[in-house]
Amino acid sequence: MDEQRYSRQIKFFGVEGQKALEETRVAVAGCGGLGSHVVQQLAYLGVQNFLLIDKDCLEKSNLNRFIGSKPSDVDQKRLKVDILKDLILSIRPDAIVETLPASVVCADAFQKLKPVEALFGCVDKDGVRLILTHYSSLAAIPYFD
Repeated sequence: MDEQRYSRQIKFFGVEGQKALEETRVAVAGCGGLGSHVVQQLAYLGVQNFLLIDKDCLEKSNLNRFIGSKPSDVDQKRLKVDILKDLILSIRPDAIVETLPASVVCADAFQKLKPVEALFGCVDKDGVRLILTHYSSLAAIPYFD
């Protein structure tokens, strides 16, 4: 752990708290405008193990709120999860970032969510929120929406 980099957080969380942040595996379901802000802040906090779930490519209408995006990402039809992986690695080169370019409401996503210790739902649809709330309740993992 880089105690100088995280010195202000360590004053609040303590060394053990900062270490716990670094070791927590988080998932972000919905990697759009809100998800990009959440991912950026988690990386800056020191989280280093991510699962990013979103099936969409970046669109021009996302450019005004999607952290880390460029107009060329739209032209290249880049996946949102890939753009955010690059963002995380620019902040934390040692991060482990798994991407799943799929809907969070699919069997593969639920399989990949099993080892997650915290789930961040940044989705647009209430039905998906309900499913994530139900899943996190059954799996006994914290869910932030």
